[in-house]
Amino acid sequence: SEEERTAELEELDSQIDTMLQYYATAYNVSTRDELMQLLVGVNVNDYKPVYIDQLFVSEYANEVIEEMEPEDEALKAFYEKNPDAYRIVTIRHISKSLLDEEGNALSETEQAEVLRLMEALQSKLENGDSAEALVTGYSDSSDASYSAGLLDLQKSSASIAQEVIDWAFAQNEIGAISLIKTESSYELVIIEGLTNYSESSGTVASSTYTSTETVVASVTSAYKNEAFDESVQAYVAEHNLTLTDVQSEVVDQVAQEFLTYRGETTEEE
Repeated sequence: SEEERTAELEELDSQIDTMLQYYATAYNVSTRDELMQLLVGVNVNDYKPVYIDQLFVSEYANEVIEEMEPEDEALKAFYEKNPDAYRIVTIRHISKSLLDEEGNALSETEQAEVLRLMEALQSKLENGDSAEALVTGYSDSSDASYSAGLLDLQKSSASIAQEVIDWAFAQNEIGAISLIKTESSYELVIIEGLTNYSESSGTVASSTYTSTETVVASVTSAYKNEAFDESVQAYVAEHNLTLTDVQSEVVDQVAQEFLTYRGETTEEE
C-alpha cells in the first residue's frame, strides 16, 4: 500500500542519515547523495524506487521459495552431492591446554608431559574405560561440566579446532578414536554419533538441534534457495538482462560496522 511504501522510505531516509553521521569523515563524504553514490552508484532519489522494488522482490522470493515442494528424491540427490555440508557428527573430547594461564605456550618439557597423559587416557579409552568419566576427570574444556565433552559438529562449526573437525568428518564409524594436536591443545576425540539425511545413530549432544529432521530442513532450505537463484539467472539470460554491479565490499563493510554501531548505541541508551 501507499502507507507501507511511505513508511519504508522514511525508514530508509533515517538509516541513510544515521550512516552519513557516522561515516562522513571515514569515507570522505558530506552529503547523502555522495554516500549513496559510494555504496550503490546512484543518488538517494534514484535509489528509492529501486529500494522499494527490492523489498517487493524479496517478499516475492520468500513466497515463491516457501511454496516450493521439492520431491524427496530430488532432495536426497541434492544432499548426496555434498553430504558434509549438512550431516552432523557428534564427538566427545578430552581437552588439555598447551598454554599457561597467561596464554603463553608451555615449555617443551611441559608439553611432553601433557602428551604422555593424553596417550595414557587414549589407552584407557581403547581398553573400555568410561569416556564420560575421563572427560569429567581430566578435560580442561568448559563443556566437560555441562555436556561431558559432547559436541554436535557441522562442517562449518567454530566450536573446536579445525583439525578436529577435519578428522571427525573423515570418519564413518561410531567409536573411532584419535589424539589430535592443535595450535593450543591436545584433543582426545571419540566419535559418539552420526546424523545424516536418512538416519541418526549413536548419541547427540542436543536432540533439539541434531536429528534427521534438522538435516532434512537444512537440505530443503539450501535446495529451494539454489533452485530460485537458478531460475532468476535463467530468466536474466533468456531476456538478455543486465544486473547492475554494486560496490558489495564497501556495502558489506559499512553494514557490519553500522550494525555494531547501532548495537553500541542501544546498550548506551
